[in-house]
Amino acid sequence: MEAANLRLEMTPTRAVGRLEEDLGLSTVELAAALGISARTLERWRA
Repeated sequence: MEAANLRLEMTPTRAVGRLEEDLGLSTVELAAALGISARTLERWRA
């Protein structure tokens, strides 16, 4: 599949929120699970 034909099924903001809800994790816990800082996760949410 060519890159030009790819599309996101949901926005990063929605994906972060869904992960937090589905897994029952806080922002800090989700960031740790992903191996990123909480600040990076907040940027994805913005």
